[in-house]
Amino acid sequence: MAILPKNIPLTLGHKLTVSILAQKFEVPIRGWYTSKYIITEAPLVNGDPIRLAPNTGCEVHFIKEGEYFTFKTHVMCISVNVVALMIIDFPRTVDSYSLRKNKRLKISSPVELSYTVANKAFNDYGIIRDLSLTGALITHKKELQKGNKVVLNSKLSSGDLSGQEAVVKNIRHNPKSETEAYVTGVNFPKVTDENKAIIQGFLEGVMGIEQQKS
Repeated sequence: MAILPKNIPLTLGHKLTVSILAQKFEVPIRGWYTSKYIITEAPLVNGDPIRLAPNTGCEVHFIKEGEYFTFKTHVMCISVNVVALMIIDFPRTVDSYSLRKNKRLKISSPVELSYTVANKAFNDYGIIRDLSLTGALITHKKELQKGNKVVLNSKLSSGDLSGQEAVVKNIRHNPKSETEAYVTGVNFPKVTDENKAIIQGFLEGVMGIEQQKS
């Protein structure tokens, strides 16, 4: 969904992911002038501020309060006077996408499930089919029951999702598959700051790839 650039939720210190010349950098916001420019810390390459020709194109995206924002712009200049800063042109158009529970992204990532039934520990392996900040859809082999508490571990491209607690909300049988006989929806009752950053980083990366394809 396109939004007016003046409504983009910029916050001092919030990190933006900036793609420049096929490289990605995370840089915090240091200021802005609506409709004119956005100031961030300059990306570093081998410890030194990046060197760029004027008007080098870049793509910016970030997640804020369950929303993914992305826009294309260009670098106006790199300033290295006292603090190395990058000044980019204020976007003319901005796209926004919800990452909340009703807007999960379809993925395919191996996951380990651990849970206890009648004081007996079980493990299962499956695939995360879609993911959001509040839950996931998983295909796996062993049957679970609604209300079961499980712990998820998965290696995502943004880091290891470790010890994520989840509660089974719905489950259905898939007779067409023996290895993935069950399709289970889970909610995350609580997400640690570390896991939240990993999920956000992963979703941000997926959204960035989808935007490049579109």
